[in-house]
Amino acid sequence: MTPDLPDHPTDLTPLQRKALGNLRAFLDVPPTLGALYRKSLPALAIMVVFGGALIGLCVVREQWLMACFTAGIFFGAAVRDLGTFRRTLRIWPATAAVIDRDRLDRLLGEPEPGRDRP
Repeated sequence: MTPDLPDHPTDLTPLQRKALGNLRAFLDVPPTLGALYRKSLPALAIMVVFGGALIGLCVVREQWLMACFTAGIFFGAAVRDLGTFRRTLRIWPATAAVIDRDRLDRLLGEPEPGRDRP
């Protein structure tokens, strides 16, 4: 069981605020694989730099098996992310159908830009 979200915008954590902002943005323009990868670009960049450094170190030390093992780990993480993003895209219509846009606006503390309010 998950706890209820707070009713006041100032009670949200930065991560909650970012996730809800992404949800609101995706309600008007549904997510695409490219959009999801763009949002995860900082984490992907860290993974590429860290993985590249580890693989490079293994190659310099001529530890070929360890270099292949390390490359496999990072390749597996990339494939896992692709699967997660594709599942997210497949279930997006169901997710969008159950989102309460008015509560989402209240939680974020401001009406959605460009959205007509009654």
